Amino acid sequence: MSNFFPFVIFSCLIGLHSLKRFWLVFVLSILMTGSLVWLFGRAASIHIGMSGVVYAMWGYLIVYGIKQRHFRDMLISILVLIIYGGLVFGVLPSSPNISYESHLFGALSGAVIGYLLSKTKTI
Repeated sequence: MSNFFPFVIFSCLIGLHSLKRFWLVFVLSILMTGSLVWLFGRAASIHIGMSGVVYAMWGYLIVYGIKQRHFRDMLISILVLIIYGGLVFGVLPSSPNISYESHLFGALSGAVIGYLLSKTKTI
């Protein structure tokens, strides 16, 4: 449940660009984060839930806004950093049973997606 509100907010912010952009970021976030967690996640942790995708959307919004340099995108990036800046602490190991790998790989995946999509003008 703690991922629901950030997911809705981040989805709406990404969807401001276009519905096609939302679906692209959403699917890439699932595939990239899931693959990295599958490859590098600890066996003793529980890797379940949407937190990796939420972190990917968070990383996307921050990097895309910084790289794109349009007022609206930069404003969204700054607001996401201010309001959800505490998510940074989720990428650090805090509990042996909680998958910080999903958070870390999600944020990294989102940053890569944001960087790559800031270079394209078509989507």
